[in-house]
Amino acid sequence: MSPLRKVAGSPGATAIITLAALTAVEYLVSISGVPAAFLWLTIIAVVKAGVIVMTFMHLMSVFGGEAR
Repeated sequence: MSPLRKVAGSPGATAIITLAALTAVEYLVSISGVPAAFLWLTIIAVVKAGVIVMTFMHLMSVFGGEAR
């Protein structure tokens, strides 16, 4: 397997791409003037926190999930 494929398939790279996409969505929600913007921004922030916890804090291995 090539080094580039290893990086692209790593959980860290996936988390960074996910966080970047969610940040772009946050930006679009904040500038769009959606009436329920605070609700959407809160939901996105909770999802981003979940991505960070699951990826970098290894929460799944603590609760009996498969260790990496």
